Amino acid sequence: MSQWSVQRDPRFFDDPETFRPERWEPEAARRLHRFAYFPFGGGPIAGLAALLAGAAAAGAPPVVARTIHSAALRQLRFFWPQTTTSVMPTLVGDRAPLIAEALHALRLTADAEAVRDAAGHIGWAKAHMLDPQGLGQRVAQAQRLPSRDADPDQVTQVYAEYERVKHERSVMDLDDVLVYLIGLLADNDDVLSQVRRSYRHLTVDEFQDTSL
Repeated sequence: MSQWSVQRDPRFFDDPETFRPERWEPEAARRLHRFAYFPFGGGPIAGLAALLAGAAAAGAPPVVARTIHSAALRQLRFFWPQTTTSVMPTLVGDRAPLIAEALHALRLTADAEAVRDAAGHIGWAKAHMLDPQGLGQRVAQAQRLPSRDADPDQVTQVYAEYERVKHERSVMDLDDVLVYLIGLLADNDDVLSQVRRSYRHLTVDEFQDTSL
């Protein structure tokens, strides 16, 4: 159903081409048909944003909406000091400079294309919970390669050097946030139980965009 057509339909809006802010005064808005104005879509296939907005308007209990990384980072910051005496690494938003440094240290080309390729390999590895050696083995065995022309030894070396550079600077990237939190939950049953008590239900919007 076309939003553009419905929102200009004289059955719902008299003189629809005229800008009249009073249409949205509470009393006037209540008289509108439910789908006379639906910027987020409507019906059973409406997006998560519309669902949350409608639930809040109806007085439903609070719903927390976050990206997977922001949710994980929030939990990591909360539970890290409870489970270890070490200082949590600082989050870096752009890992390209660190990858370039790793490539330089290995005397490899560090232009934009090489950095992009290495970032793709590393991101792919972390999404599959692979350490440098594990990634090299996957590449060597030709199992779901991050790229067809990847060299197993070089991929392993770059990934390992990138991890060393991060450790040396006590920093982590966005993928590390998920990896660290998974490890923290796996190693601490009490923390895992607390998280399960706090979040009874999870809804993932656009699940096809995840790396699972």
